[in-house]
Amino acid sequence: MPPMLKPTLSRRTLENHSLEIINLIDNELTKTQKCYIMLYYKDQLTIREIAQRCDVSPSTVSRTIRRGMTKLSHILETVQSFGS
Repeated sequence: MPPMLKPTLSRRTLENHSLEIINLIDNELTKTQKCYIMLYYKDQLTIREIAQRCDVSPSTVSRTIRRGMTKLSHILETVQSFGS
């Protein structure tokens, strides 16, 4: 069974800041992080499906997505704190 991801960004945050997040994804994440995140969130593939498609372990996919989402979360929090 694939590892469960704990999202670091809420759905509300994702919806309210979708354009900012898309720009952050393009500018701040590695190519691998972008690929896995888009497959997971946009294309709604499972961790296992992404792992099979990319010929890596499910734990690698999970870890890569978690690191990318954590990075986005930290950046977004910083941007929001400057905007307050």
